[in-house]
Amino acid sequence: MAFRRSFSSSYNCDQSIIKSGALRGSGGSWRARCSNIYCSSTIIANTGFQCTDYSVDEDWTKGESNFTYTFSSESTEWVVSYHGCCWISSLAKYPAGNWLVSTTVNLTRRSDTGRINASPVSKGPAIIRFKEGCPQSFRIPVEDSDDDVVKCRWATYSESYRHADSFPHGVIDERACLLHYNGRNGTAGTYAVALTLEDFPEGTTNFNSITPFSAVGLQFLVTVSARNGYCTSVPLFTKTTPKDGECTEVKIGFAYRAVIEAKVQDPSRHVTEIVTSSPVGMQLTSLQYDALRGIFYRNVTWYPRRYQVGQQLFCFRALDSVGYGT
Repeated sequence: MAFRRSFSSSYNCDQSIIKSGALRGSGGSWRARCSNIYCSSTIIANTGFQCTDYSVDEDWTKGESNFTYTFSSESTEWVVSYHGCCWISSLAKYPAGNWLVSTTVNLTRRSDTGRINASPVSKGPAIIRFKEGCPQSFRIPVEDSDDDVVKCRWATYSESYRHADSFPHGVIDERACLLHYNGRNGTAGTYAVALTLEDFPEGTTNFNSITPFSAVGLQFLVTVSARNGYCTSVPLFTKTTPKDGECTEVKIGFAYRAVIEAKVQDPSRHVTEIVTSSPVGMQLTSLQYDALRGIFYRNVTWYPRRYQVGQQLFCFRALDSVGYGT
């Protein structure tokens, strides 16, 4: 979950709050209802979350939480949701509207694994930046512990309270989970994107002939900035920075350590932030500059906890002084 950092003190976050594990949020509720028969909506958990990341420049706080709930036997499929108001008022399309995050879970044991399905997970930036006039793509990070086929599609209004044309300059490659920006002029602005991630049995090619195991909501902002310079004039990561798609095994009781390094191609600019989307408990130093190498960097340290056994996503990007990102 991600919210404006300046919205209230309940959403403020910094490294000391991340280290303490203090809950953030304003007292909302996760609710559940049957998806295929009538039953009343039930509160199943509060929406407080542990802050994992924040941005001062972009003004957001994000984090995650987990909870355990035992569903009644009246249904095997449930829709879990959280809704409220409002999207930011500066959106180019449908500003200040209500928002809804929802997921559909099926508690039936799968015939292929003998277990209840594990839904796909994703983690990424609160804001994705494109440059006006420069066609670009963003790969949506997705992992599925059942090794299912995952498809990313536009969320329906009933799943998200967002209309299908909320980001009219984008196209989704559903199977590759790629968001393509068309790069047209006159498209500068901030847009809300609402997607649904669905998982299907391994080997599925005809998605219209089979019902997905689950459906998970994913929402974020896209900011298209007015063009300033060449399309390729974006910050670059150094070769020692963890690579896109890299997988590292970390044992409980041991530390994961890394250094995220970025440099600019245009000497008139500088890196202003290296923003992250991290597992709970990960610690990062403030942005530092090595003048001899012309490198901006942050050090990363993380000691995983026992409840975090399994796949954990860690994403990051660098932003420069004109708002362009890696």
